[in-house]
Amino acid sequence: RTFNDTINNPGVSLSNRPAYITKKNFTDYNYQECAVTEGERRLFKPSSPFEFVVEIERDIVFDAVRAKEQRRCEFRRLAEEGKAPVTMGSFNLRVIMDPLKTGFEEEKTFPIERGTIVADRYQIVEMLGKATFSRAVRCYDLCQPLYEEDDAQDTEGSDSSMKNGNQFNVGANGGRRSNENKKKIVGYAEVCLKIINNSKDFFDQSLDEIRLLTLINKHRDPDKAHVIRLIDSFYYKEHTMLVTELLSDNLYEYSKYNREEEDTFYFTLPRLRRIARQITEALEYVHGLNLIHADLKPENILFVSHRRCIVKVIDFGSSCFLSDHLSSYIQSRSYRAPEVILGCDYDGRIDVWSLGAIMVELVTGEVLFTSETVPEMLARIVYVCGRPLPRRMLWEGRHTAKFINKFGCIYEQGNKDGEDSVEDSSYYYLYTPVHENTTSKVSGKKTSIDVDGATNKNVLSVSEDEMPYRVLRQKLAAHDVTDNDFLSFVEACLTLDHKARPTSKELLSHPFLARHD
Repeated sequence: RTFNDTINNPGVSLSNRPAYITKKNFTDYNYQECAVTEGERRLFKPSSPFEFVVEIERDIVFDAVRAKEQRRCEFRRLAEEGKAPVTMGSFNLRVIMDPLKTGFEEEKTFPIERGTIVADRYQIVEMLGKATFSRAVRCYDLCQPLYEEDDAQDTEGSDSSMKNGNQFNVGANGGRRSNENKKKIVGYAEVCLKIINNSKDFFDQSLDEIRLLTLINKHRDPDKAHVIRLIDSFYYKEHTMLVTELLSDNLYEYSKYNREEEDTFYFTLPRLRRIARQITEALEYVHGLNLIHADLKPENILFVSHRRCIVKVIDFGSSCFLSDHLSSYIQSRSYRAPEVILGCDYDGRIDVWSLGAIMVELVTGEVLFTSETVPEMLARIVYVCGRPLPRRMLWEGRHTAKFINKFGCIYEQGNKDGEDSVEDSSYYYLYTPVHENTTSKVSGKKTSIDVDGATNKNVLSVSEDEMPYRVLRQKLAAHDVTDNDFLSFVEACLTLDHKARPTSKELLSHPFLARHD
């Protein structure tokens, strides 16, 4: 029976498939390989805390390929039911050029100058920000004039809309718009122009972002789905450009401003509930399209309106389909789910993990899992959650051995600066709890790092007096947040076992989101 036959016949049980595992008992360094069934392997437990079980390479490869094929089969089934995109194999991208000019531009980088008109429609006002991938610019849309009678528009959303420049000269291009009713034009609608940097890799990535935003905007009103609205996209002067609605501050910027400049704390429990509900609804919609956002963080959640507490999720440049080859190099480190760190198979629930970390950060004003290295990040996760890393995740993780040593301790190995080094591996860091003074013995130069969130306990077990999420609850209680529903919501998002963590759809029925103030 072939592998494809197994995959294409889900009714056929795989429980009798031989699964080889390697037992490594580090007490006497004996190695033993034995064949067990799938069911036996899942129930297998080490006989001692020093016995570490890992799957040999051929079994890991089989499981990874099988999971990938199962995702593709599920995707094809959704496509047949009309619940997944089957028409996104191609799309048109307008190329706008000067009809009397050929060749390359004089400068590789598109110049940002106030008053410049892009693509005969968008007039640059000011730079909003820049990143490795792109630059964001505030522009006037000369095809969207605002008349003096149009006073019903809610300009509070961007908090700076219609300020500082609506009387700016729009030039001859603006004057060509006919005004049949002879109304006085008082300004133009503001938009955000995202200019992708001139690079082949960035160009390819921008094509993914355009087609994903097109897909997301197509199946539901972006305002109801709480996702960014795509207005236009085109290729102009060797740059791919995306035009979206202009939003206000992101959660990170406004949270910092609110704490430093404003007298009243903004992120009260009712507002936290409203923000969490909108983000969860956005994730539920995106996940329903078989997509993973994969970069959810405060900087990628923007306000539409501070007064009404309306937010939207942006930046789908790192998003991927469940049917894609799932990379381990996704998510910003502080919001990265443990299954991604360990190299396990994952799905949309990595976004749910990020949401939990974001909600805590809005309360405390501090990043929950701040770290300088990935092992430190993993140590903080174990410390804050107060739970052991599930054995199954350690067995399945392709990168477990990079962070967990043979004694089950979280470690980091490198040179004296803490960087990975093949030549110099004498520096070996063990993460130990701050209340313990003992240091585990290691070869080479011994260094023990005492960090909040670090632990030298066997990650496969937790002491009986260690209450799960005790540290998390203490952090929130220090900011007068003791609401049981909110605590339960955050703990559900930060469930270590990704298979037990609720999906975004399941999270919508949580009591914290179901309540109405």
